[in-house]
Amino acid sequence: MAPLVAVLVGVGMLAVVPLGLRLVVGDDSRPRPPARWWTVAAVPAAVALWLPRGPLAVLLCTGYLVAAVTLAVRAAGAAASGALGRADARREAPGTGVRRGGTWSVRLALLTALVSPLVAAGALLAERGGYRLLGFPLPVLALTVAHFHFAGFAAALVAALLCRRATGSRSARAAALCVPAGIGLVFLGFFVGDEVGFAGAVVLTSGMWLAAWATWREVRPSDPAARVLLRMSTAVLVPTMLLALDWAAGEAFGVPRLSLPWMAATHGTGNALGFGLCGILGWRLATAGPPDLAALRRLSYPEVGATATDRMPAGYHHLRYRSRIGRGGALFRAAGEAVLTWQMHRRSGVPVVATAPRAARGVRLACGLRAGPLQVWVPCEVVATVADGAHTGFTYGMLAGHPECGEESFVVNMDDDGTVWLAVTAFSRPVVWYTRLAGPLVPVLQRRYAARLATTLRRLPVG
Repeated sequence: MAPLVAVLVGVGMLAVVPLGLRLVVGDDSRPRPPARWWTVAAVPAAVALWLPRGPLAVLLCTGYLVAAVTLAVRAAGAAASGALGRADARREAPGTGVRRGGTWSVRLALLTALVSPLVAAGALLAERGGYRLLGFPLPVLALTVAHFHFAGFAAALVAALLCRRATGSRSARAAALCVPAGIGLVFLGFFVGDEVGFAGAVVLTSGMWLAAWATWREVRPSDPAARVLLRMSTAVLVPTMLLALDWAAGEAFGVPRLSLPWMAATHGTGNALGFGLCGILGWRLATAGPPDLAALRRLSYPEVGATATDRMPAGYHHLRYRSRIGRGGALFRAAGEAVLTWQMHRRSGVPVVATAPRAARGVRLACGLRAGPLQVWVPCEVVATVADGAHTGFTYGMLAGHPECGEESFVVNMDDDGTVWLAVTAFSRPVVWYTRLAGPLVPVLQRRYAARLATTLRRLPVG
């Protein structure tokens, strides 16, 4: 397989499909497709892209085919039961600029998206084995793998998401019909003739341009990174799909067209990175919202209340941070109120959603922590509060689903001489791969975060 094609296919297998699967949500708010273990099957197959054709490469791709078959079977079962394509159970963040909806066109587009990886996996297994499946040359099979990851899975999924959320948009509904129809005609053209393939390219291009137009007009996410990514993904479709039409016309009618390597370098790269990856990431950010706090599970640690003791539990990173924020009773009262009403976090640039406007034992909250263009919502539950003449604040415990487990307290206290301090105390340890990977960097970030909160309290208006 050509190196560029291998890179593009790897992006589809390892990034676009698993990220996209997490956007497919059923009525029970859980991803129905095997999003969590898809990458486990995709990694060996991605390695096989760089190996010589032969039994080892085929063996490494077998798991990917099994995953694709499982995905297609589940999608077909969900479609038959009517569960596929119903209105999203995921709650979106305020101001995303999208609306809900669910129609049979959404189900058609989703079914097309979830079946497309099966075509790609079958072509991949044949290509890695050096077998000319149905008589197709090996380079064509390699491009088929890429095509059904991006023009298949990504395009159909984006059309479904757009139609579901831009209810009432004729362009969105038309896109949700044209994209699956175009994909089907392109696939049929492999067996019937290049003229049918050209008709499929025309229908698919029309659907993707309609999706681009509807996204540009209808979807206005509040997240700036989502806006940029979605604008990029729509803009790139103009030149890349013109190249697709040129290629299909050349195959059907013998007019001049680009060679396969040039198509991979231009159309393939643009669709894979510009449309597929940017589009899926943009939709992830545009639809990312806080979790359903009522449905969250229990606290993730047994040592509840240990931040209030002199000896915090072993086996965790410990944080004891204390910073002077000013003087006087007015500042103490204002800072304490800011802590208890989540304003300290919000004024520091951290969005908070909570089940109550003030901290109290049993109140649940989710904080939106940002890492570059991505935002992660971390769920917690208030386990203790304090509000006396010298101390005001609360302690929250991290719920299952938080990237760390442990506890953290935020307390404003005032000394006898009127000096006001913010004390942040925490014990935590990583529970997911990216916080484990961050390793010793996590305590550093926690200390910087505490310092930012103290700076926010120093700047509070005190009247």
